[in-house]
Amino acid sequence: MRAPQSGARMVDAYGSPAVWLPNSLARKTARDDQLIREAVLAKIAKVQRDLEGPDPAPIVKLLVERAAICRFAVHSFEQSYENAGGTNLNEAEYHQRPIDRAHRRFLSVLETLARVRKPAPPALQVNIAKNQVNVT
Repeated sequence: MRAPQSGARMVDAYGSPAVWLPNSLARKTARDDQLIREAVLAKIAKVQRDLEGPDPAPIVKLLVERAAICRFAVHSFEQSYENAGGTNLNEAEYHQRPIDRAHRRFLSVLETLARVRKPAPPALQVNIAKNQVNVT
């Protein structure tokens, strides 16, 4: 039987996919090997830290969490394909589809992250005689 947890800890543990999803993925990948599980979690955390940079905004944190999970998913599906060994064309297509979908999601979140980080262009104000033109 599990010890009761405080409300805030339960929200953090079960209400946040950024917390439970990496743990779930690491458990599935490592099966019973605690060392592999810890390595998977460490790699996901390292990717997050590398992408976050110093003092990330909340939206950047959310996108980075997603990017780290998507990156892991791509590699996980690729490993599954590699472990399938000699496959015929239908089996290869079966394994390739989730790789492609995961890769598209990964690239999409990276593109969104880049867009969020891109600084807005400065506003430009031009005064010509009596006419004022504001360009943003």
